[in-house]
Amino acid sequence: MVLASAAAVLPLTALALAPAPVAANALGAFVPSFEPMVLTRVLRRPLPGGIEISTSRSYEVRFVRVDGGYRIEGELIDVEIEAPARFEALAALERARPDTGMFPMRIDASGRFLAAGDRQQQDFAQSAGRVASGMIPAGLAPAEARDAHGFIGQTAANPVQTVWPEDLFRPVPGKHSSSQVMSLPGGKTGEVAISTEAQVDAASGLVTMFQREVTTRLGDTTRVTLETWTLAPKG
Repeated sequence: MVLASAAAVLPLTALALAPAPVAANALGAFVPSFEPMVLTRVLRRPLPGGIEISTSRSYEVRFVRVDGGYRIEGELIDVEIEAPARFEALAALERARPDTGMFPMRIDASGRFLAAGDRQQQDFAQSAGRVASGMIPAGLAPAEARDAHGFIGQTAANPVQTVWPEDLFRPVPGKHSSSQVMSLPGGKTGEVAISTEAQVDAASGLVTMFQREVTTRLGDTTRVTLETWTLAPKG
């Protein structure tokens, strides 16, 4: 339970579902609009006791044609956090995160990322780790406390925000799934199952909705986290 609780208050482990293998020409044309658009990412993650934290971050973005692909310029325009009052410290961290390192992003001519966007993951992970460490209850058995602090330390030492899908802006439409086993402190293991669903604009090939559901199983504990991206014209 301690490991599950610690995992719940931290960002997700960096996981990415490999895009479904498909020839670029099978997806049709990729002609992104050069008009301003709004990209919104909503992350819903559960906490023990049936509590859920919801984070919504919206960006005004613009596609700029460059050699070999596109540069995506953008800026954060809105942040909304829904969380119980006792998690206000973590919510405040998320509200204050400026995302100044996210843009510009680069995608190739087929719409796939050339490099990760968020370069502030490390600093945010370490800050979240410090807050999460302070939430570990006192009086735990030495082994439990060691496992909890070890898990948080391991997580905060690595970029732990979820990796944006490589094919986010031009995904393969439909539903896809994948799973993998991950190692935990103390020789324990867990399983992560990832399922995605994507919708695209038929004319441009641009994503209109991308949803990723991550199911994490740690022993008898199961937690489901949902991420949804939407892209729409500004207006």
